[in-house]
Amino acid sequence: MTWTSYGRSALDALTQVVAHLKQDDPLRPVTLVVPSNIAGIVARRHLARGFHPDRPAIAGLWITTLPRLAEQLAAPQLTGTGRRPATRAFVGATVRGVLLDNPGVFGEVADHPSTARALARAHHDLRDVDDSACDLVSGTSSLCAEVVRVHRAARERIADGHYDETDLLHTAAATLTADRAAELGSIVIYLPQDLTHAETALAATLAGLTDTHVVAGHTGDPRADAAVTESVAAIAPDDPPPPLRTPPTVQRVMHASDSDDEVRCVVRDVVQTLRTTPAHRVAVLYAARDPYGRLLHEHLAAAGIEVNGPGVRPVAERAVARLVLGLLETARTGYRRADVLRAVGELPVTIFEDSDRATTTLPLPLWERITREAGVVSGDDWHERLDFHRRSLEQQLEDEDLYDSTRDRLTRHRDATASMQHFMATLRERLADLDRTPTWTGAAEVLHGILEDLLPPSTHRHLPPAEQHALVTVRSALGQLRALDSTPTSPSLAGVEEILGLELDGALPRVGTFGQGVLVAPVEQAVGLDLDALYVVGLTEDLCPGTLREDSLLPERAREATGWALRSSRRRADRTHRSLLAAFDSAPHVTASFPRGTCAGTPTGSPRAGCSPRCARSAATPTSPPPSGSAGPAAPATPSTAPPLSPAACARPRTRPPSRSGGSGRTWQASPRTTRS
Repeated sequence: MTWTSYGRSALDALTQVVAHLKQDDPLRPVTLVVPSNIAGIVARRHLARGFHPDRPAIAGLWITTLPRLAEQLAAPQLTGTGRRPATRAFVGATVRGVLLDNPGVFGEVADHPSTARALARAHHDLRDVDDSACDLVSGTSSLCAEVVRVHRAARERIADGHYDETDLLHTAAATLTADRAAELGSIVIYLPQDLTHAETALAATLAGLTDTHVVAGHTGDPRADAAVTESVAAIAPDDPPPPLRTPPTVQRVMHASDSDDEVRCVVRDVVQTLRTTPAHRVAVLYAARDPYGRLLHEHLAAAGIEVNGPGVRPVAERAVARLVLGLLETARTGYRRADVLRAVGELPVTIFEDSDRATTTLPLPLWERITREAGVVSGDDWHERLDFHRRSLEQQLEDEDLYDSTRDRLTRHRDATASMQHFMATLRERLADLDRTPTWTGAAEVLHGILEDLLPPSTHRHLPPAEQHALVTVRSALGQLRALDSTPTSPSLAGVEEILGLELDGALPRVGTFGQGVLVAPVEQAVGLDLDALYVVGLTEDLCPGTLREDSLLPERAREATGWALRSSRRRADRTHRSLLAAFDSAPHVTASFPRGTCAGTPTGSPRAGCSPRCARSAATPTSPPPSGSAGPAAPATPSTAPPLSPAACARPRTRPPSRSGGSGRTWQASPRTTRS
């Protein structure tokens, strides 16, 4: 058991453990269990340098995560019984089927998409506890009893032919033998975080069957480290607790008028840093995806800086996804003119014609003008009014005294009107077939056929790379609809739109390749990083950790009734706090920044306690009024998940600042050591 701080210290401790395991046999197998893919990549590249100058390499090392290890151990057994992985769409459809069969207290809102999504999240939380804990949750209120009923019904239906990640972990822990564990070699669990009960059970089983070493990180803050300490105690109960240390801080803090100005200041500083530091040794972490994710990508791209990290624009926002989802919405809302033209207007969509004319691109400006002249509003107007308009154009063409230019224009409008009639009639017929089809496979085939006709293969090479990736993702999501045939639900326009929207909204393609360019990522990905320069933006308490809201379906009193076996919803805030402190440990030069207001002129909360002792003191010390030209009066400070890092800061109360119009309150003083932008 090794306790260490995060950053380079954790990698050095890992190197010592692996070197000790391989000192007698360089080919001895070692399985390294990491908390995330990024932490695994950083550890692999660090260990690849070797342990001795004459041996700059490593062999016999397998890097994985606990869920992936469970898949390697248990998936063959589960698939051998005919069970298949349960996708998110399948779980959502199963929960929706339970609601349709017996809605209970959810009867009035059973058809609302948010109801099924909220119950699916509750089902995910309850999957990590046993039936006795579920019974305790049921006894707290009638609503909780209904949530547990839906969870158990959905669990039974999923288990009949499918398995989820919890099944994999429990099966792996229950069926793991000493011989199979010996094949993995020595186990090194690197920087474990807040493990689920199923993950903890697998890790404890590994520790009991094979040589297992734990390299755990700690920040020095008891609340932030509580989840890690709990996980380590469950894996190795005889090992000592973490030693005392001072939580890390930063000495450089910048602040700006709003988030946009803050990002511009950080990008200017990054440009200066890149003159002396390689880009792959620099990272910018943000506390909130909105608005910092897009702002950072846009400003860094404008500065010509290559970046990598999680995408900030989900596939649902791409033109290909909006085409499919938009057509489903127009069918559901009665084919309103504006909705139809908006859905088909973002891509070079082809019209429904014979195979020899399949590449005819839809003339959107002409169609927009014709529909306005014909008075198309929605529904049957696409047939009746377009038919009347076409006959009117034909009557005008019968006039032999027309100018050639006028005749050409009327002919073009007549042909376009006829083509539009055919297009809309075909589209409405196909989407009506989708609404009537009894199986999800049939619905997927209808949508796939529409997509192939509107965007034939000959047009794919003209799409931007991001849209080509979105097209592949949409096709994959349509393929997953076929798995829903085993659920009791039937497809409908609203159901298909909801499930596709859920799948595509959660699909965030990665930007760039890790190790090439500056890393731009959420602060939660700081665990396992090793950098030379780090910037953390958005450190106001209303963004980091943000507003803590109680779960309406599984409130805190229900979680407390289980003895916290069902984890508190506050764990999310503690996880963010721990990641922030880990980020401060991951580089020798860390710059923290926060906005004094928003782009709309609304003041933000106080600076995040923990940036530095002096920043914490200044954020809590009421002194002189703000300087002229500031972003305006600050909002009341939101309680922080981390206490101020100095006794003086703890002793000073937070006071409410006055309004700009005057008042008797006191305001915040900017720290003399901060950089004002």
